[in-house]
Amino acid sequence: MEKQFKYTADIQQITLIQKDLNLLKTEWSLPGTEVRQILMVIEELFAGLIHNNFPEDISHQIEISIHKTENEINISISENGYPFNLILDKKREARDIVFNEPESMGVNLIRTFVESLIYKRESGKNKISFKKTIKSQSGRV
Repeated sequence: MEKQFKYTADIQQITLIQKDLNLLKTEWSLPGTEVRQILMVIEELFAGLIHNNFPEDISHQIEISIHKTENEINISISENGYPFNLILDKKREARDIVFNEPESMGVNLIRTFVESLIYKRESGKNKISFKKTIKSQSGRV
C-alpha cells in the first residue's frame, strides 16, 4: 500500500499531516504507538526543512510518500529547496548519515524511533527517507 501527500512549506501544515496520518492509522490498521513515533519524526523533519531550507518569500511544496508492507513502513520526504542535508550539521558536506556521529537533539530523537535514516540529493530535490518496523498490537514484529 502506498500514499502520497503534498504540503505547502508552512509550519501550520503540521496539523494537516497529523490528520492524514491518523486517517492512515485507521485505514491501514496501524498501532497507535508506531503512528505517534512516525508523526514525531515527520514533524521534526518537516519543521527542520521549513526552518533551514526555504526563503521566506518563496512558496515551496514538501512531498511525503508513505509505503507500507506487512511489517514495515518506508517514508520519503522530498522538496526542491537548496541542497541541504538536514540530518547533518550545516557545516558538513551533505552525504548519507553516519549513525555514530554526534548530531542535534532532533536527529537523536529521530534515530530513537526509526531503523534507517538516509539523505540524498536526487533530480534537484533533497530526499530524506526512513524506515520504521511495525509491531503487532501484541508487541511482536
